[in-house]
Amino acid sequence: MANPMFSLIVPVYNVAQYLPQCIESVLAQDFADFELILVNDGSPDHSLEICQSYAAKDFRIKVIDKPNGGASTARNEGIAASAGTYLLFVDSDDYIESPDLLSEVYKTIQKTATDIVLYNGKNYNMLNGKTSIQRGNYDLAQINPNDYLGTVKYLVENGQFPGSAWVFAIKADVVKQNHLAFRTGIIAEDIDWCAKVFTVAHSIDAVNGVFYAYRKNQSASVSNNAGLKGINSIMSIIEDWRPKLNHKEALGNMLLHNLGYYYFTSFVSYSKLDESAKETVRERMKKNFPVTKYVRHTKLKVLRILCQILGIDGAARLSGAIYKRKEKMF
Repeated sequence: MANPMFSLIVPVYNVAQYLPQCIESVLAQDFADFELILVNDGSPDHSLEICQSYAAKDFRIKVIDKPNGGASTARNEGIAASAGTYLLFVDSDDYIESPDLLSEVYKTIQKTATDIVLYNGKNYNMLNGKTSIQRGNYDLAQINPNDYLGTVKYLVENGQFPGSAWVFAIKADVVKQNHLAFRTGIIAEDIDWCAKVFTVAHSIDAVNGVFYAYRKNQSASVSNNAGLKGINSIMSIIEDWRPKLNHKEALGNMLLHNLGYYYFTSFVSYSKLDESAKETVRERMKKNFPVTKYVRHTKLKVLRILCQILGIDGAARLSGAIYKRKEKMF
C-alpha cells in the first residue's frame, strides 16, 4: 500500500510463542491506515511461517526475511522499506495493549503535526505475573509542541525521557532526512537511538493512556542475559556521545544527565558478574564515571556520592540489592 499514515516496524527473532499476540494487537487497531512491517531476522523457529501466514490474509502486512544480524539491523531494514508518514516500533515479544493507540496518536498529529508523539506503557513481569505502569501519565500542560527545550526539560526532570524506541511515534522525514539508524553491535541500541532522535527533532507532544505492554524478565530475553555485553554497550554509548554534547547548552546538559542515569543502570548487571568478569570492565566504568556529574535527580546524586565513598563495587552491590528487593515487590 502507498503512503499509509503509520508504519509499524517489528523485528522478529525466535518468538513464535508471542508473535501471534503481537501481530493481532496491531491488526486490532481501530485506525486502519497503517502498514505492518515484520522483519524476520533469521529466526530458527517457525516465526517466519507465522509472519507469512498473516501476510497472506492482510495486504497491509509486509514480510522481510533476512539473515540474522540483530534487532538493530532488522529495524533498519524496516525503516528502509517503510512508506508511512510516522514510524512506530514494536518488539515482537510485546504487544499493543489498547486498540486506540494509533487513533489517539493520529488525533494529536492532526492538531500539532509534531515530530514526536509520546505514549505510555506497562510492564508485565513474566516471573510473577504482576503488572506495573512503565510510565506515569504525562502532564500535558508541560508538554508543548512549541517549546522543545522546555518539554525535554520536563521529561528529564520527571523521569519521563524515553529510553526505548517503542514509547513514541516519530515522523519518518525526521528519521530519513537525518539518516538516522539503529546502532549495530550493541544491545542497548534504544538508548543511542533516543539520543539521535532527540538531537534532531524540533517538536514533541504526548497522549495519555496505557497503550503498550512490555514483557519483562523473560528467561530468553536480551535484557535478562545482558551482563557484560550490556555494560560494555552502555559504556560505548557514553564514550560516543559525551564528546558530542556541550554541557553548557540546555539540550546537551539534559542528554548528559540521561547518560549519567544509564551509567548507573549498569550497576545492577555489574553486581551479578563474577570477579573475573568485573575485572574486564571495571577500569572502563571508572573512566566513564565523570559523566555522572551531570545527573539531576537526588537519588542519582546520592549514588554518585556513594560511589566516591564505597567505590564502584560497593555502590553496585548496594544498587543490586535494592533492585532485587524492588523486583520481588513489583
